[in-house]
Amino acid sequence: MVISTFKKIASVFLGLILLLVLLEAGLRLGGSVLSSLQEYGNLQSIKQKGAYRILCLGESTTEGGYPHLLEQVLNQHNIGVRFSVIDKGIASTNTFFILSNIESYLAEYRPDMVVAMMGNLDQGNRYYQDIPEADTWIFRHSRLYRLARMHFMHIFRKIKREDINRFRGPDPGMRAQPIDTGTLPGNVKLWNEMPAEKVAKLDFNANEGSPGPRSPSLSRSGFSTVEESLKKAIELDPKNDHACVGLGLLYLEQGKFPQVGNLFRKAIALNPKNNDAYVGLGRFSLEQGRFPQAEDRFKKAIELDPKGEHAYVELGRLYQVQGKLSQAEDCFKKAIELNPKSDDAYVGFGGFYLLQDKFFQSKNSFKKAIALNPKNDKAYVGLGRLYGKHGKFSQSEELLSKAVELNPENDSNRNALGMIFRIQGKFQQAEDSFTKAVELNPANMRNLFQLVALLREQGKLAQSENALKKASELYPNDSRILVGMASLCGEMGKSELAKQYTEKANRLKSSAAYYAPITVHNYRKLKDILDRKGIKLVCVQYPMQDVAPLKRIFEKDDGVIFVDNERVFKEAVMRSGYKEYFRDMIAGDFGHCTQKGNELLSQNIAEVILREVFNKQ
Repeated sequence: MVISTFKKIASVFLGLILLLVLLEAGLRLGGSVLSSLQEYGNLQSIKQKGAYRILCLGESTTEGGYPHLLEQVLNQHNIGVRFSVIDKGIASTNTFFILSNIESYLAEYRPDMVVAMMGNLDQGNRYYQDIPEADTWIFRHSRLYRLARMHFMHIFRKIKREDINRFRGPDPGMRAQPIDTGTLPGNVKLWNEMPAEKVAKLDFNANEGSPGPRSPSLSRSGFSTVEESLKKAIELDPKNDHACVGLGLLYLEQGKFPQVGNLFRKAIALNPKNNDAYVGLGRFSLEQGRFPQAEDRFKKAIELDPKGEHAYVELGRLYQVQGKLSQAEDCFKKAIELNPKSDDAYVGFGGFYLLQDKFFQSKNSFKKAIALNPKNDKAYVGLGRLYGKHGKFSQSEELLSKAVELNPENDSNRNALGMIFRIQGKFQQAEDSFTKAVELNPANMRNLFQLVALLREQGKLAQSENALKKASELYPNDSRILVGMASLCGEMGKSELAKQYTEKANRLKSSAAYYAPITVHNYRKLKDILDRKGIKLVCVQYPMQDVAPLKRIFEKDDGVIFVDNERVFKEAVMRSGYKEYFRDMIAGDFGHCTQKGNELLSQNIAEVILREVFNKQ
């Protein structure tokens, strides 16, 4: 009897093991299929002989969104042409990345038309793609366990994919708007603790760790004390080029751009061999999106001090923003070769690997930076974001809290901590973090829109409106704030007020350069490449946004087809509400589309293509 019972238990146990093995095998096969579904669809498209091929370029608002629906809509019209649509949207990419791959795309897919909806992330955000539980063997090797773990998180933590997407935020080395210029590691001296007379005599090249310009550490007091000390140092010695560099870095940290360039240039005029001033000026150029000038200045710093690894780190970050990954990697390697104890170089490498979703390499790089300099807040931020986007939220919160403790005056640190609070449902703590980030750097619209989105999602529409109004008082001519106000007023039923904000925003857009210079340059470069190959270009404006600025990019060019998504989306949102068409609010007035939003987007693009290219109504 005992043996029989044992056999039954053993049979059940073996059956369960067999079932788990089969499920694991099925998940592995299914995972491979799903992970390659986009590319498989693309490969199938190019196999369709005689089909009119359309290549879609863009970011996460394109990837897995409207392209497959666009193919369906076009073919449903039965105009006698078979359409195949290729989805090459890449989450968190920018126009530099797109342009760096365009020749290979054209060679592989041989499209007749290119549809581009891009430029919103030219300062680079990365978005969630996978959740490997990297610290355990079973999570790394068992897809079944990962699936169960992910369902557990969804059930008990109520985490939505878009929340993780929004949390992921800008990677270290992939600059956001504005660039996170944060405290550079290595110099842990508290300038604010020193009398101005001592600051005036400091040799800023004689820092612990790696040489190069350092932003002041602000762990014990705010910017004002440091600013006063540096100003006093310059007053005592007007020829102190190092103090000019220090004050320039301080203003760069605060976003006080009018003063920044002049201080670095003054330092160079005082001492043409001050390589730190060139690095600082290069960072300022990078902040402004002037990449060729930034590269020239970093290279000048290297020329002045070939053994100074810090300029290589900054040059690597510049190349990374531009999508020149091999050159970026060479720069980071050179920096570490010059100074194996450069924590800043390891932070750069951490961001470099994070960009490519190389979890272990990224984690090890950030941890190495922390081991070299336990006060490097950027290393804690990088590691915190890495853990956060991989579902390790408690560890992420701990690391980001440490970063805020080390550098409480850095708004990006507060923003990252706010995002992890938000994902965990700690809405009041998230609200406090975003509010503080806005106070620290009102110029960073990312902080403002994160706060507004949080309030809006909780139904705190009046508070959202107040936050935008305060921002509007500071920046009355910022069209992003105005379109945010228009969208919010529309949701609140204030249609007349929404109309007024929209009209004002449109007037501003038409009277000023709306796109960053880099976006304009890359759109034009894309057209030049396509013109040489005889490929039609369709430029799609983002939902809810005015198409006029996009048209102005090509005002001297003929043959570009434009898709205006402003009216159709605004009318739809007025009828059915914002959440019916968007999952989030990443740009003030629009976000990632829902299924319904993607359907509307694909229908509108299809109508324009059929009308403008094939003369079909």
